[in-house]
Amino acid sequence: MQRKSLDGEWQDVAGLAGAPVEAKRFRLSYEPISVLAFHGLLGSAELEGMRFLFDLQGRVKWMVPLLEENYPGTGSALRRTVGNNWLLYDGRGYDSAYELTGRYYMPSRVPKHRVEQLLPYLERLSLHIGVAGPERLERDAILLRRILKGTIPIAHPDSLAVDYDVVPLFVTRGCLYNCPFCSVKTGGEFEVAGTGEFERQVEEMVEYLGPDLVNYNSVFLGQNDGLAAPPDLLLWAAETAHDGLRLWESVMSGGSRLFLFGSVGSLLDAPALLFEEMEGLPYRSIHINIGLESLDGSTLRLLGKPVEDREVRAAIERGISLSRPGSRLRFSFNFLLGGTFPTSHLTTLRQWLAELSPRDAAGITVYLSPLECEGWREGRLRREVLELKALSRAALFLYPLIPL
Repeated sequence: MQRKSLDGEWQDVAGLAGAPVEAKRFRLSYEPISVLAFHGLLGSAELEGMRFLFDLQGRVKWMVPLLEENYPGTGSALRRTVGNNWLLYDGRGYDSAYELTGRYYMPSRVPKHRVEQLLPYLERLSLHIGVAGPERLERDAILLRRILKGTIPIAHPDSLAVDYDVVPLFVTRGCLYNCPFCSVKTGGEFEVAGTGEFERQVEEMVEYLGPDLVNYNSVFLGQNDGLAAPPDLLLWAAETAHDGLRLWESVMSGGSRLFLFGSVGSLLDAPALLFEEMEGLPYRSIHINIGLESLDGSTLRLLGKPVEDREVRAAIERGISLSRPGSRLRFSFNFLLGGTFPTSHLTTLRQWLAELSPRDAAGITVYLSPLECEGWREGRLRREVLELKALSRAALFLYPLIPL
């Protein structure tokens, strides 16, 4: 296995840390293809009809049933995120999955009991070939939370484009609003990380990822409202992360990307100079996701979101104006779906989607997610998303609410 050095030469590096498993080169591009794809340099082992893929620290990343009796669903696989959460990549009906997400596999959260039935396989592999067993995975997850001083309650929707392979670093924690309806809020007060504390995170993340760092070329600058950080700190943190993680050494092609969340308030309050200077950051693209929830004032009040509908529309207008052709900035906007919303919620959303000009629609992405307490059946949710997609001038996708 090789790693690119600072002078551009390829140097031999060890295999999986502490495990005699040969690393193999999988896809080095994140471009979607119509089969389940694995990315980067990964170790591989098989046991009794199960295939396991490990990162370069010996931590399992994929569990792939080769026999359907081991896990229901032909063409499906289990994916472990950097935060030790498990996702199911469902390969059934990939045509509709592509329409809904822009990828051929639909990621979703996996109940813990469905993963536990496969952990004995992993335990046996840890004893025989030295990879990380379930206990070490739990310890490492605790260590990651200590490094970040928090969790990653939800993945950035645009980061699905890099299969959620992002290095998390927190320039802020919490969000400005802590809305009562939100299922992914941290519950804590909004706070800003200091420069010394951020540098510590970068250093400890480099150590935490170790040789597996070459499999990452993107950063999630969290937590729930990174855009609310002071502008100078935000710009410094983005550049510090890029340099400290040496993203240019990644084996993954396509250039580095920066992902962060924002809010209506942080987008409207940010000075124009911030976005001008963001264009000079060493990232191929910068993805800023804004939670809007609704264009309808009565729905916003019902949700307890402390913004006015005019502010929501002003945030959209600003995001559109910044997503001009040739810009590195990419804005996306989230809206909710729910069975008990006023009819004006969907009416205003449909009208806005249909009336977007082709020029304005070209630079943005719209995401739709269900209000978690509504308990919608999956079929109804998919139909609603596809109906709105059919009339939207902008790219529109389902936002799976999954943690990292």
